[in-house]
Order: sequence, then C-alpha cells, then structure tokens
Amino acid sequence: MEVSHNNGEQGDRVAHAKRRRFLRGVGVGVLFLVIFGALAYRVVSRRLSSTRRDSISRTDHSATGTKTTLGQCLALLKKNESDNPSLIVQVQRLVDDAERNGLELNKAEPSLMVVSYRQHDKNVINVVVQIYQSPKAGTIEVLNPDGVVRARLGDDLFGSAENLMQLLYNRVTYLGSADDVALQQRAVQAAIEGDLTLLREQTIDPLHVVAVMPSAARFLPGSLRARVQSVVMNSELTFAEWRSQVALETDSEETAQQVGNTVAAWREIAMTLANTYAKHSSGLPLRQSLEDSTVEVKGDWVLTGAKIPSKTVVRVSKEIAGHGGAHGCSHGFYKTPAHWPSGVTQLMLGCQTYTKDQCITLLVTPVRNDASVALAQQLIAAKINRLVSLPATPQQVQAIADADNLFCSSAGGLPYHVATSSPVGQQMTSLASILDIYNNSCHAGGGGDTATGGSTVGGCNQAYYNKVEHWPSNVTKLPLGCRVYTQGQCLTLLGTVDASDVSLDLAHQLVAARLNQTVGLPASGAQLDAITAADNLFCSYPGKLPFRIPPSSPAGIQMSNLATTLNTYNNSCQGAASNQTGSGKGPKTAKGKD
Repeated sequence: MEVSHNNGEQGDRVAHAKRRRFLRGVGVGVLFLVIFGALAYRVVSRRLSSTRRDSISRTDHSATGTKTTLGQCLALLKKNESDNPSLIVQVQRLVDDAERNGLELNKAEPSLMVVSYRQHDKNVINVVVQIYQSPKAGTIEVLNPDGVVRARLGDDLFGSAENLMQLLYNRVTYLGSADDVALQQRAVQAAIEGDLTLLREQTIDPLHVVAVMPSAARFLPGSLRARVQSVVMNSELTFAEWRSQVALETDSEETAQQVGNTVAAWREIAMTLANTYAKHSSGLPLRQSLEDSTVEVKGDWVLTGAKIPSKTVVRVSKEIAGHGGAHGCSHGFYKTPAHWPSGVTQLMLGCQTYTKDQCITLLVTPVRNDASVALAQQLIAAKINRLVSLPATPQQVQAIADADNLFCSSAGGLPYHVATSSPVGQQMTSLASILDIYNNSCHAGGGGDTATGGSTVGGCNQAYYNKVEHWPSNVTKLPLGCRVYTQGQCLTLLGTVDASDVSLDLAHQLVAARLNQTVGLPASGAQLDAITAADNLFCSYPGKLPFRIPPSSPAGIQMSNLATTLNTYNNSCQGAASNQTGSGKGPKTAKGKD
C-alpha cells in the first residue's frame, strides 16, 4: 500500500499566485463545483438508483459539533454504499493499514473523503482514498477577492466557495497502491492547473467516485449552513459523458423543500454565468446540461442530478484556466497593457520595430488562417518572457531567431497574410507551436537552459514507446479517435511504416502524446487542441486504423499538420532539436531508434 501526501501548506507565494491566476475568472467553474459537487478536479457525480436513495440513512451529528472524524466519514460511506460491500472492505483495509503504519488520520480533522474505483461485475479494483484535512485558520486565500466571481456571486456564496477551494488545496492524504495513487495524483494536479485531459483519459475504463462530507456547514453559504447536515456525492465518469448526483441531508422534509428551492435558484444563476461561454463551442452544451439538470426533494434529502459530455468539461476547464493564452506568460496575458514589464515600450519583430500599442493590436487580431499573426503573437510573448528571464531551451531560443528571420524575408509590416496551408505558413505554424510551449512553461514548470529540458525520461517520442517496457505499468489500452486500442494494437501501429498513409504518422504521434500526458509531460494549449482535433479526425472514419489517407489529400494535409504539432510535444522532454528524431521538422523524421 502506498501512503502519499500533498501538502498545500508548503506552497509559497509563487504557487499561491499561480492558483489565483488560474481561479481569477472561474465563474462557471465555481458554480458547477458548489451546486453539483465537483471534486478537486471538478468531476461530476454518479446518479443514485432509486433503491439506493430509499436506503440513505441519517447521519448522527449530535455529539460531533463542527469537528469531523475519520469514523464519521467511514460511517457515511458505509451507509450510502451499503450495496457495495467489496468497496467498503477495501477502503477499511487501506485505512487500517495506514493507521497500523503510524499514520494519525484523525488528528487533522478530515472534512472530506473521496474514494475512486472501478467496478468489474462484483469486483472492485484500482481503489484510491483521498482524505482532505480541514484548513487551518489564516490559510492564504485561493479565489481572487477582487475578481468578477465575487461580484457575480456575492460575499456569501463566494465565501463558501473560498472555504471549499481552501479545503481542496489543503493537505491531502492518498491511500492505495503506488501505481494507482501516482496516476490519481497526476490527474488531480493537472486538474488543479485547469486541465482535465488526464482525468478524462482515466475514464476509458469507467471510473466511479464517491465523496462524503459528514459536517458540511462550513463549506456552504449562509442560506444552507444551518439546514444541510451532510453531503454525499457520487459519480460515474465515462469517456463520453460524466453523470452526477449530489445528495444534501437535512433535518426534516420541510427543511429539504426550502433547500431544494434554494438550489433550484442557484441553477438559474449558473445558467446566466454559462451564457458567458455561449458564444463558444463549449457554452451551448454547458448551458444545456444545466437546463437538463434536476433538483428533487425526497423525504429529508435534496438530490441534484446532472450529466455533461466529458469533452465539454475538459474544454470549459481549459477556457477557465486560460490554457493556450489567458494567463501567466502566454500571449493572452500580454494583451493587457498593465501586464507588460515597465520600461518595455517597443519590440523588434523580424527586421522592424513595433510600438507597444502595435504589438497589442497584433495580439488581439484574430488569426483567421493567417500563420503570420499566429507566429507574431507567440513571438511577442516570447520576447517579453525572455526580457523577464523566463528560462528557455536551445530549441526555443532558436525558434525565436528563426521567427525573426522569416519575418525579415517579408516586405512591409505585419500581418503578412500567409495561408497556414502554404509551405511558409506550415513553417510559421511549427515555430508558433514551439514558442507556445515556451510561453506556457511558466505554468507547467518547464524551462531551464539545458539540452535535456529537465526530463528524466529516455525518450518520449514514438520510437521510445515502440518498446513495451517503456510504457507506464498501469496503461494497457488507449483511445484513438472513438475507438479503444489495446497495448498490443498500439505497438503494432507504432511498428508499421507506410509513407503513403499519413493516418499512421498521426496515430504514431497520438499514441506517444497520450502516454506522455499519462506520465505528466506538460502540454501547451495548441498541443492539447491538436490531440482533440486528431481524435475528431479519426472519429470521422469507420473501422480501425490505419485509414490509408494519402499525404496530398485535404485530410492528409490536416493530419500532417497535427502530427507536426504533436511531434513537437512528444520531443519537448528532450528540449532540443537534436534529439532522437533527427531534425524534428515533422513526423516522418521521428523514426530513429532509441
């Protein structure tokens, strides 16, 4: 058994600032979390069956005051998972083993217990227990008190959200096998940074999550604090859809009706916040999920249920967190004049000088198939990041020089209206992808002026993963498009070379990219979007890979561009262009041996 801790108290002011940047615009995210009980990674919860709802038992709070014990968490779990004795036995065994090993789980007053597992018939596997300790008084705030969330929600709802976020960011104890705990920790950490891709990858084989909070008052707004006694959250996460139910326990049917009315009103608030995203592809399904959600009063319990496409949750989390350009050191961050370093009033792009205002105009210009705009935006951010001493790899430094040289070869000033499908456009797109990694490395912990990029992995590219011993021990299958491929099938694809079929090139890069995400290799927004786009392309074809797509066809050109972006990601652990793949200019060069 593995016992692991994440200590939120050890985070310094830098880590705290990072959290606040992430949560600065989290309007829909907080509402979704508070109303539908999303956990640390904002998962939604499994719908209880009618028989289980009937069997929910009352929790005894009379002698506990505001403090919560591990025994209460276990008791609430047992009452609400009474039809799953195998799970209860395994959770109790993990807790008993930890206490026998000297871990004082009750000492820190656990406020929340989260249990994740998979169910195969009556067999329960991959059980991981997360125990969240109550935050101490004086804990540094997580949400931005001056942001739009507080203005939209009001002090009461904002305060309860702040308390809940402090709990999720506080010290966490993990119990479970070493492999299962490591996988869960990586997914949770990525989710805290706003990227739920790793969590979604875990749901190829459906993942169940149950969370219990015996004394929930501190984490609820004033309108519910005296009325709701405990909260139970259940989830079923599949690769296509995440389904939810949150059960709120009250002291009477009358009180439950009052709570139900309050929660229903919150749903209306959440829908108005969802309208913020309605202009984007994620906004409409998010709003639809909120409209289709249910609020039901059953006895002295209030049951809120919701379901949402998993890709929508992933996309919204990225938009909230700002992956690919909304915070930190990315080009979206520098759209705001106040974010520029003092004293920087102009920049050299290519062989011309642009004022700060001209640069900001370029930053807010829609790309619209103009590769010169995409590269200019990344180059502006990269040059500012170099001025503030953000470390860069040799490959990233060279990309800045190459971008300048490309712009110098064009007459006049930006934009140059370069089609992304043209040879020069593809070169600009490739350089923009490299700089996008650099400009987001301040969030992902990348950087370092070294030839290795700080990676301890010997490969990361497709050639490296063409050996079964290089795969993570707990990965036995991967989704490519809308189909799941076994490890053996993936290895067969990696070992197949056919220059006339570009779907193989993209499959090679997608397999490597998914494995690199599993081991925690940071990805930029453009690279995450490329993974999604590759899946969508593969989903459009019947049957299984390979699809025999000629490189010169429209789909072939699209696949080649995506493979190039993923090739950059899969070699970013190397940090230099002179890695195993040779020149690193495209997927067809990535056929070297490790």
